[in-house]
Amino acid sequence: MPVATAAKVEALSVDFRSQAALAEILGVSRSRVTRWLKGAGIDPLNAEKVDLLELVWSNLLRVYEPEAARSWLWGVNPLLGDRRPIDLVRAGRAEELMRAGLGLLPLLDRRSALCVRAFAGIYGGLLVQMRGRGYD
Repeated sequence: MPVATAAKVEALSVDFRSQAALAEILGVSRSRVTRWLKGAGIDPLNAEKVDLLELVWSNLLRVYEPEAARSWLWGVNPLLGDRRPIDLVRAGRAEELMRAGLGLLPLLDRRSALCVRAFAGIYGGLLVQMRGRGYD
């Protein structure tokens, strides 16, 4: 069963220690995050950013402790052409970020790596479908 976007926003607010921090990560106002938590609809672009951040964050936590995961998210990454993963989340550049994330697979145990690879395949297929329907 899919997790509601509001539930993801709430969990990410806790993980990133505040609604303000989450708003900064997503490149939106704090009041927008508050409205989402109160049940206001979320536009497709920001819903995709929330989904992407939740996917990336949950998989980073399979490999790293939270502080190290934050460092990966905000750090310059050679797998991304020396760009920061957080900037790709803000821009909704899911495919590039997913490719960089797959570079972390060797750090995982076999079972976790298979799980992440499977989800990456599913998510990659969804991205292809979305692009085919005219979404970025």
